[in-house]
Amino acid sequence: MDDAPTSALPSGTTIDRFLNGRFTLVQPARGAHRCGSDAILLAAMLPDATVGHVVDLGSGPGAAGVAMAVRTQALVTLVDIDADALALAADSLTRPENLFIAGRVQLLETDLAGPVAPFEKAGIPAGSVDHVLANPPFFRPGHHRPAPDENRARARMLGEAGLHPWIRRSASLLRTGGTLNLILPSDLLAEVIAEAQGRFGALDILPLHPGTGQAADRILVKAVKASKAALRIMPGLVMHDADGAYSAPAKRILRDGKALPWPARKG
Repeated sequence: MDDAPTSALPSGTTIDRFLNGRFTLVQPARGAHRCGSDAILLAAMLPDATVGHVVDLGSGPGAAGVAMAVRTQALVTLVDIDADALALAADSLTRPENLFIAGRVQLLETDLAGPVAPFEKAGIPAGSVDHVLANPPFFRPGHHRPAPDENRARARMLGEAGLHPWIRRSASLLRTGGTLNLILPSDLLAEVIAEAQGRFGALDILPLHPGTGQAADRILVKAVKASKAALRIMPGLVMHDADGAYSAPAKRILRDGKALPWPARKG
């Protein structure tokens, strides 16, 4: 998110500029649905030349999916169970500066762990999607105390089934050879590898380090549906310099809207 001052809106929301003002987002002034750097990093996992259909699972107000629409010519569907979050996304798409992408972004209110029928009704049959973006809740039952507000708790707390519903739904939606793109806390690495078995291969793990010499606290994971290729550990990205400011590589992604440099696989 840009550091420029935000303009307050009614009902505890703000309008925030992303990618040096290439788009704005209406979002909560605080709380679990407020978007920041993670959403932009997630969108940056796909190159500018991306086309086809991209689904942002658990989109919240839509920062990752909207960033994809801004950077590419892809059709983007924002999927979330929270009607209020999608209403904010709808508000964002009516803003004059965002109208150039409004025709390529659609909204679907449904539970990603629920029946497939809402996806089919929205014109998203199984095996039809080219890429999935997902930023599942970071907190886990038994490790963190749930928020008292139900919507906030759902946005922050991974369910008892863990990553399983996210990986299963992604595998169902994606075409063979389509990619699943995730941002996760680093302690979910073992779980995502286990859940990918039999569904995805060619896993690429990119560690995100808060600073130089610090252990990665988050990871980006790219996986290819039905691939048999081996897992790779990518060069890590250091997010901050010693003074706490974003590093030059991080700025190129978060401010300039550049895609992450993702080496192609051989063979």
